[in-house]
Amino acid sequence: HDKTAAGLETRSGGDPYVSGNTFWQCSRGVLCMEEGRGVFVENKIAAGKVGFEVGPDGNPVVDPGNTLDYLDKGIIVTGTGARGQFTGSYVSGCTAGVIVEKGAQPVFKEMDVYDSGIGVHLFEAAG
Repeated sequence: HDKTAAGLETRSGGDPYVSGNTFWQCSRGVLCMEEGRGVFVENKIAAGKVGFEVGPDGNPVVDPGNTLDYLDKGIIVTGTGARGQFTGSYVSGCTAGVIVEKGAQPVFKEMDVYDSGIGVHLFEAAG
């Protein structure tokens, strides 16, 4: 998973179980949109632009143990219908740890966001 546009992309009802992978220097580590889902456990995403990006109508489940290090944006959830449940991930060394914008409605629980320029940025978020 090296230097690609997206390490993993899920759309149109895609619903993979992804565990124990490393996504290194990707533009986006994981991209979920257009009814893309998936369960993500204990993955490492590092040294790229975005760790997890959830776009319109994306709804992943990001379970404990995911590590997002030294990215421009750790997690971005953007657009109407963008959701996702994020539990117990570690986000560090990012310009922005978490961004929620443009009507997105994710759920975050037990997250560790540290050593990032902006911890959490909410802009026109729905909830």
